[in-house]
Amino acid sequence: MPFSPIALCRHIASIAALLLASVAWASAPPVDEIGVDSRTGEVIKLSELKGKVVAISFWASWCAPCRQELPVLENIQKQIPKSELRIVSVNFGEDKKLFRRHLRQLEHAEIALVHDSRKRVGKAFGVASLPFLVLIDHRGEVREIKHGYSEQSLPALIELMNSLLEERALAVADRQT
Repeated sequence: MPFSPIALCRHIASIAALLLASVAWASAPPVDEIGVDSRTGEVIKLSELKGKVVAISFWASWCAPCRQELPVLENIQKQIPKSELRIVSVNFGEDKKLFRRHLRQLEHAEIALVHDSRKRVGKAFGVASLPFLVLIDHRGEVREIKHGYSEQSLPALIELMNSLLEERALAVADRQT
């Protein structure tokens, strides 16, 4: 017996919600290599960032909320040592010329800047809209996925990052005792 259109939509929405929940709660990232930092040439691999909290922000120059989020993430990275928190900004799907033009505006940025013109990394994380932020804990597990950006969501994001940094600090302290 076929589903009615409404029942089919509900069924698909339920499956999508389950898939998102399974990805967003303590799962391993779907890829290891994020890309090359366009300014430093450093190859960024999540396996090498274990022990740190990692935020991966997917953005594009045409995305107004992305342009609002980037300076906020930059400010956070300036306040927290890279030995504790690493913010990786991934340009999603734009051509190299456009990315390089935007890169000039970010030449003194503390965050890593990666170009994903083929959307390989973004597709692996399930990016469907921008901005898209993935938070990974010090054990290397995806703990949160955030869609969009707004000033109102900033306190919750900072609280979550602080919580992940506290977990990391406790784990480091436990290893030292």
